Amino acid sequence: MKKLFVTILVLFVALPAFAVEWKKSTIEYTYEAIFDSASGCHGVAVDKYGRVWEANYYDPLQVVDADGNVVVTIDSISVPGVAADGGDSMATCLYARGVQEDPNGNMVYARGGLLININVDTFEAIDGYKVGGSIAGPAIDGDGFIYAGQVVGANPIVVVDPADYSMTAEYELPGVPSYTRDLQVSMDGASIYMGNISATSAPVNVYTTEDYITYDKTDSLYSDNKGREIFSTQKTALDWGPDDILYVSHDESYGAGGADQVVNCLVGFDFAKKEFSYTWMPDPGDDLFTGPRGVAFSPDGTIAYVGSFNAGVVYKYLYNPVSVSYKDVLPVEFELGQNYPNPFNPTTTIPFTLKKDAKVELTVFDVTGRQVAKLVDTRMMAGSHSAAFNATSFATGMYYYRLNVDGQMLTKKMLFVK
Repeated sequence: MKKLFVTILVLFVALPAFAVEWKKSTIEYTYEAIFDSASGCHGVAVDKYGRVWEANYYDPLQVVDADGNVVVTIDSISVPGVAADGGDSMATCLYARGVQEDPNGNMVYARGGLLININVDTFEAIDGYKVGGSIAGPAIDGDGFIYAGQVVGANPIVVVDPADYSMTAEYELPGVPSYTRDLQVSMDGASIYMGNISATSAPVNVYTTEDYITYDKTDSLYSDNKGREIFSTQKTALDWGPDDILYVSHDESYGAGGADQVVNCLVGFDFAKKEFSYTWMPDPGDDLFTGPRGVAFSPDGTIAYVGSFNAGVVYKYLYNPVSVSYKDVLPVEFELGQNYPNPFNPTTTIPFTLKKDAKVELTVFDVTGRQVAKLVDTRMMAGSHSAAFNATSFATGMYYYRLNVDGQMLTKKMLFVK
């Protein structure tokens, strides 16, 4: 066993708040449709059969096949060894906090203060552990050890041994956020990534260990290689995707709905390349919420299933790598480029390209979601285009620009600095 049972408070020296090497890259998953309804979805996972496990807060745990057909709805489950006398206990499958696949291909489902290991063939509980308190979403390393923290205060982080579902370690991490909904761990268990539901640009802290006895705060996911902040609101769920990319759910769940939801996205961190990308959630319309609360991928990595707590749905995204295009060839999809210069003062140019003639709207929003300018509102010919934005009369800060092409939308952000 690589972990010892310890309860330890780690002291640390504060480090810089961001890693300056992160470079922005392209988005590779594009929105296709709503896959399923899921009231209060608090995490998704995909099993070895390609079925989607939907961990819901207000609805029971549900398993759906790749065609959207319900395989089973689990209203309650008998959990071994979690009763006060060490016996079995019946637990309702509501109030979910997350779900993850373990190395054996079974599911670890968190609800209330329980971790429940569920057999994906029989849909019965194999084992369980009572964490207690307001448990956050679980994370699992490559050896199957389960890590779980608390929503309020994050600490303590308990580590559960998959062999007998007993606690094998407990950590008090330094400098944790006041509230978290999830954490994630590297496959070797040497790094813990802590979610942060502060509705600000606060970072995702990174904790590392060399001896599996103490974890130190060693880094933060905070800004890009130009010093620009990567986040602007809550970091609710953390999930591993294909190619060992860590996806952080960027969810403006405290917002009023509608235009303020344009910041909602999955932020993917590729540690091998030191690159990050944004996968934007669907257009929220006038008053809808769209924030992600977890993502899981089909076994071949071509489909991403994104759970949304406030929208009450699971979205379906398709893998769509960006093709190389040349000046004399029309792009294969309409594209919205990054404004330049960025940051800017007081004018900037927003480039975009169209595959075919289309009705185009290009709109600018402030951080509250209020529309401050409409730069384009007309039918345009296929090809490369740009629009100028002059912020002379506006306050400094972050702004968002959205391109609407025949009802399909892309959104990016820009920074005005005087």
